[in-house]
Parts: sequence; structure tokens; C-alpha cells
Amino acid sequence: MAKAVFWRGALGVTNLLIFSASLVLLVGTVLIFLRSNELVEIAGQENFKPIAITYIAGGLFVVLVTFLGCFGAFKGSIVVLVVFALLMLAMVVVQVAGAFVCTYYYSDQVQSKTRDWMEDSMRQYSSKQSVRNAWDRFQTEMECCGVDGPPDWIVKAGTSIPPSCCRSGSDGVNCHVENDHFDRGCLDKVHEAVEDNLRQLIVIGFLVTGFELMNVLFALCAICGLRKSTTYA
Repeated sequence: MAKAVFWRGALGVTNLLIFSASLVLLVGTVLIFLRSNELVEIAGQENFKPIAITYIAGGLFVVLVTFLGCFGAFKGSIVVLVVFALLMLAMVVVQVAGAFVCTYYYSDQVQSKTRDWMEDSMRQYSSKQSVRNAWDRFQTEMECCGVDGPPDWIVKAGTSIPPSCCRSGSDGVNCHVENDHFDRGCLDKVHEAVEDNLRQLIVIGFLVTGFELMNVLFALCAICGLRKSTTYA
């Protein structure tokens, strides 16, 4: 009986840790995408929605399952703990598979299509204020211009080179006259930013997965302890 109580207590503690980590995952996902507003506008909102929705839905599901685990540990219900352990194990499998897909498949897809997404958003520069603001801020902060370079604005977007492509200290007029633009395109900068954001989310996801595996182990130990105490009773 004492062992069953110990494992139920351990299960409750790790559930609290997973609950906290899941909240961090949810909040982290939201903050990353809020912080990356310019990146999302430049590369296309619809291309980042699947990642955000997947992580948010996964975090909410983990929160619900941890509540189930806490209930099972508190009540000492073998049935609830078995269901909890199976759900938790299923989540581990799904999360590992999802991390693999994001790292090796979706990441490659993003890199191969980013150029098209950026060129599409460049064409909206003159008509959409949010896109204009995103490009201006991104180019100024990252010291880059266009997709591959300044000529992209003229050739691909059909507009003049924005003042945000001008180097520090140059105004828009003198910049165009003196050709004092940032030479490097923004494509590599966007790739780096996308990979950095994905890396952060994957690291948080693996930390949560580690706690989940501990929880499966503790749940199984608690189930064994409860069965023994029931048999001896």
C-alpha cells in the first residue's frame, strides 16, 4: 500500500510538471508567432498556421490528459490510470513523429517554397499596409533588401526600391541616387528566422515528451501497486 501511495504521489508531481511545461509550450508558441509577426507577413500567414495550430492543439490536449492523470492518482482508480497511461504513450508517439516531420519534411518544404511566398508578398507591398510595414521593419533590422537583392523590387514586385533598403544615414532620395542599398537579400535571413523558431518549439516539445515518459512509468508503477494492495486486501 505504501508503494502505491508513493507512486501515486510521484505521478501527481510529474503531472504538475507536465502541466507547467504544457503551459510554457502554449504561451511560447503564441509569443513566438506574435514576435515573428513580420516574418509571418513576409512568408505568408497561411504557411505558418498549420505549425501554430498543431502546437496549440497538442498543448491543450496534454493539459487535459494531465488533469485525467491527477484525478486517477488522487482517486486511486486503476481504470483511469490505465486510460491515462495509454493516452500519454500515444501522445509521446505522435509528438516524436510530429517533431520528425517538422524537422526533416516540413522544414525542407518551407525552405523550398519560401522564395515563392516572399515574392508573392512583395507584390502586395504597395496595396497592403501590414505587408509594407513587415517588409520595412524586417529589411531595416536585418539589413537586407528584397529576396535576393535590391533589383527584386523592380523586376519581381514592379515597384521602386523601398527606403527601408537604404543603409543607415541615407535618406530615400540620396539612397536611390547613390545606389546605397543593402546588398544582401532577405531570403537567407528568413530561413534562419524560421529554423530558429522551429528549433525553439521542438526543444520545448522534447522536454514535455521527457516528462510524459516519466509519467507513463509512474502510472504503471502506481497501477501495479494498487493491484497488489487490492489483492492483499
